[in-house]
Amino acid sequence: MKKEPGVSQRYGLKRAILSLGPSGFPFESFFARVLEYYGFKTTTGNKIRGKRIIHEVDIVAIKDKKWMIECKYHNEAGTITKLHPAMYTYARFLDLGKHHFDSPWLVTNTRCSEDAIEYAKGVGLRVTAWKFPKDENLEKLIEEKKLYPITILKNLSERVLNEIYQLKIVVAKDLLDFSPSELAKKTSLNEKDAVKVLEEVKIISA
Repeated sequence: MKKEPGVSQRYGLKRAILSLGPSGFPFESFFARVLEYYGFKTTTGNKIRGKRIIHEVDIVAIKDKKWMIECKYHNEAGTITKLHPAMYTYARFLDLGKHHFDSPWLVTNTRCSEDAIEYAKGVGLRVTAWKFPKDENLEKLIEEKKLYPITILKNLSERVLNEIYQLKIVVAKDLLDFSPSELAKKTSLNEKDAVKVLEEVKIISA
C-alpha cells in the first residue's frame, strides 16, 4: 500500500514539539501562531500588574473573549502536567482580576493528570493538552490546519533552525511566504537546499 506523502512527518509531531527547545519560549510563540490561524489576535511575553504583583503572562489572546494563557512546556517524553500548573494558572488569573481578562487557559504539550483536569473543570479553567479535550486538543488543532512546527522538518540543521527562529517563524507553513532565494539570503542555506526545504513544507502542508 502506497503511503500518503507527509505521513512520516505527521507521526513525528509529538517529537517535533518536544524539540522546540528547553526554554519553552518557542512553544509559546508556536501556540500563539496556531491561535492566529484560528482567528485570534495574540501577544506573547506580556507583563501585567495584578492586585499584588506584576505577572508574566505567556499569551494574551482575543477572539470571542480575552484569554489569559499559561503555557506549560515539557521537553521530555512521558512527562505529565500535574495539578500545580493548573492551580497557579488560576491563582494568577484571580490576582489579575476580571478587569484584565475574561477567562484563564492552560496549554501544555503533554497529557494532564486527572487531578489537574478535575480541578480545571471545577474552577472554569480551559485546558488544551495532548489528547485533551477530545475535540480541540493540541494535536487536533495542529493537524486540522497542518500547522506543524519547523522542528518537524528533516532537512534543517540546528544552526538553520535557530536562524529561522530569529525570523520569528515557528510554524513550518509560514516558510512558504519565502522564495528559495529569499530563504537562502536570510539563512545559511544555499538556494538548492532552500528548494528542498520548501518542497518538504509543501508536502506536509498539503
